[in-house]
This record gives sequence, C-alpha cells and structure tokens, in this order.
Amino acid sequence: MRDSFEMGNLIPWGIGTAVLLLCLLVFANLARNEFVLRFRGVVVDGICVAEKPFSSVIRYTGPDGTVYERTVGGGSKGRIASMGDEVRLVCDMRRPKVASTPPESISEGVLYLVMSVVFLALTVRLAIWPFWG
Repeated sequence: MRDSFEMGNLIPWGIGTAVLLLCLLVFANLARNEFVLRFRGVVVDGICVAEKPFSSVIRYTGPDGTVYERTVGGGSKGRIASMGDEVRLVCDMRRPKVASTPPESISEGVLYLVMSVVFLALTVRLAIWPFWG
C-alpha cells in the first residue's frame, strides 16, 4: 500500500532532495576534474614553497605563462614534498589553476562518477516520491 504524502512532509522532503542534489553536484564535479586532468592535462614542473602539516604548497607556471600556487596532498596522501623540492603536476590547459599530482590510475575518477550516478538515482527517487510513491 502506498503511503500518502502529507504537506507536513514537504520541508524534510525538500531538505533531503537538496542535500542529495548537492552531493550529486560535488561528486560530478570531482569526476569531471579527474577526467579532464587525465585526458586534457598538461604536465608542468613546480617547486614546493611552503609546507603545511599534511600538505605542500606548490608554485608552478601554467601553460599561459601565469604563476599559480596550489596546495597538494592532504588526506591519505600526506605531504608530497619538502621545502624547495621540485614537483611534477598535471594542470588543465583551459583552466590552469586546476592542477593535481599526475594520476596513477583512472580509478579515482571512476569512483567519483559511480558515486554521482548513485546520488542521481537517490535524488530522482526522492524527488518523485510525493507524486508516485
């Protein structure tokens, strides 16, 4: 038997849908960045200019000749370089500010893509619940 949707459930339904949609957008953007760097990225050399507790600040010159700084590392990767070390990065030609360490495999992008599809399915299911149960 189908549960009826009451107007008192509208606010929790809206909040739930918004949260799932936000998660979908975050994972889709992460997947997009991973795939863009993998297939359209340009290798650039940078130098570590600062150290943070679990990451490194890398200064590099993008393909357009502009100097950028990017914090790289953190999480499970930890600090990837010490002060003055040279570091190889991959940056997007169209958006040189987007850079990362060279991807070793495509699995991280695939994981983000799968997570975005899961959140898409959950969002669609929650969004249609008031209308079709």
